[in-house]
Amino acid sequence: MRTDQTFTTGSEELVLAVSLELAAASWKVALHDGGHEKPAVHTVAQPQAAARLQAVLDLIEAHKEKWSLPAGVRTVVSYEAGQDAFWICRALQARGIECYVVDPASIPVERHQRRAKTDRLDVIKLVTNLRAWLRGERDRMHVVHVPSPQDEASRQLMRDRGELQKEVQQHRDRMRKLLVTLGCWDEVGHHAFASRLARDEGRSPCLRQPARPR
Repeated sequence: MRTDQTFTTGSEELVLAVSLELAAASWKVALHDGGHEKPAVHTVAQPQAAARLQAVLDLIEAHKEKWSLPAGVRTVVSYEAGQDAFWICRALQARGIECYVVDPASIPVERHQRRAKTDRLDVIKLVTNLRAWLRGERDRMHVVHVPSPQDEASRQLMRDRGELQKEVQQHRDRMRKLLVTLGCWDEVGHHAFASRLARDEGRSPCLRQPARPR
């Protein structure tokens, strides 16, 4: 997986770090400005994608005010790569917010924490690693390269084509196994067999009528 780690930040820079733990039913949102002992954690569960994203933006603005942060404070969002792909990243960047998509396998997990896994703990871990990564600790996570929408669509097309080819082969195997039980050994993937079926010639030997004596 390609990574992009060309961004750096000074350790004294004021940054509002935000991390998202994504699930179908809801998202966990962790926010940390570096001045509080623990990050603030919230849940957004709007049923529509646009409304849920807006809820995240509203949380960011609310915590800027609550923590007396400058309106233009650098805000950085991160979330793990998964089924939501890159639309969240693109939407945030279109609104002028830095966003990084993280390789989940790159986030170290301490041995005593492996059994305790919840969305809340995960999002806190992610925002903590994001702040460390912004301070220059590049071993805390790896950032995934975000492809262009065109490249992403092309990749999806190739993945879908591969899945369809697998499904076609699986259906052929089922047909072949069924026909074998009827004494038909024809190759089901051959065009000649399809033609025979169209002419109603694909019959089991046990069902064929015996030839009439002359």
